[in-house]
Amino acid sequence: MKKKYNYLLNTIFDFQAQGRYTFSLEEMKLKFQIKEEALKKSLNRLSKKGKIVSVRKGFYVIVPPEYSSQELMPPPLFIDALMQYIQKPYYVGLFSAAALHGAAHQQPQEFQVITAMPALRNINVKQSRLKFLTKRKFSEAGIKSQKTDTGYIKISGPELTAIDLIQFEHRIGGLSRVISVIDELAEECSVENMNQLMSRRQIQLAPIQRLGYLLENHLNQPELANAIYGKLKLKKYYRIALSVSKSNRSIKADNRWKVAK
Repeated sequence: MKKKYNYLLNTIFDFQAQGRYTFSLEEMKLKFQIKEEALKKSLNRLSKKGKIVSVRKGFYVIVPPEYSSQELMPPPLFIDALMQYIQKPYYVGLFSAAALHGAAHQQPQEFQVITAMPALRNINVKQSRLKFLTKRKFSEAGIKSQKTDTGYIKISGPELTAIDLIQFEHRIGGLSRVISVIDELAEECSVENMNQLMSRRQIQLAPIQRLGYLLENHLNQPELANAIYGKLKLKKYYRIALSVSKSNRSIKADNRWKVAK
């Protein structure tokens, strides 16, 4: 067992030298040709020493010395490998994406990831919390690749980030918290990218209506608002409340967005 443990530790050091910081239980089983129970005991020893962290069943993140005090690497450095392991499409979104775009006053307390149905359980490990939110109609539209120290991650562009913040506002702290971030994001949004995004059928109309209304009436972004309306008016849309948490019944919406406070 001690010999296998040393081989495992050396393999982890080799991974780090190659710039790799994640691995799976199944991969190590195949590599060392030992029983799963024995391998798990060795991995548990490494975990207790703070060398690795089990982020999800069967998936491990190596903890390099520079992150030993935090006990885990920041999620942007392992999220792509994790989602490949889970075999689900994803992108970093909402406040986490806004922060990566420089449009957040402070780092969000949780790392927010958008993925496809079925839903994933949130992950709470060490000092990190990964929150997964799902879309029934997942699309690659509006998603960009961003370089990290360990490779690339998928992240929503500023236009998609703004739309998603509206769509999920009831899950991430409410509309008032969202508006201030969208105000900063709007400076990064382009009319061309917004038009391309709105041409995709997977984009829901309700968050588009709410975003257009806010850009026009609260955030002083007439050009972007007009671009959104130019696409919206070609579609069939209905009156809605500004906040997702409010009922759409018995409301008056006397503006072109059909949005009522």
